[in-house]
Amino acid sequence: MFKNEKNYIIRFLFFLTLLMVVFAFQQCSPVKNAKTNDKNDLTKYEGYFMYMADAAVFKSCGSEKPVRVAAEKEYIQVERKYLQIAEGGTWVYLVFKGRLQKLQNEEGNLVPSYIIHEITELNKDKRCK
Repeated sequence: MFKNEKNYIIRFLFFLTLLMVVFAFQQCSPVKNAKTNDKNDLTKYEGYFMYMADAAVFKSCGSEKPVRVAAEKEYIQVERKYLQIAEGGTWVYLVFKGRLQKLQNEEGNLVPSYIIHEITELNKDKRCK
């Protein structure tokens, strides 16, 4: 009688361990993490953009603190349009959809960085409301 109970407990523990492993791998699934690439997950930002000496920063309306802009996604388009309407070192009004994430800078430190996914407006004459 005890032998059957022991086998039952071993089988139950094996099954429970197997379920835990399956659920652990399911949490690492790329389908779950794909949400971070979803266009519907973007935030609208409004403020001022400045490019100077291969570095770009953005400060939101009402903020005085500039934050790094990563050279990813639509960044190169913003830089090109910026240089068509302004000289380097000039603040230009920018509205875009994107994300604010911590990314590695040139020194290898994690710093807040904007990633521009979609340019809505770039205007040297416009100001924040």
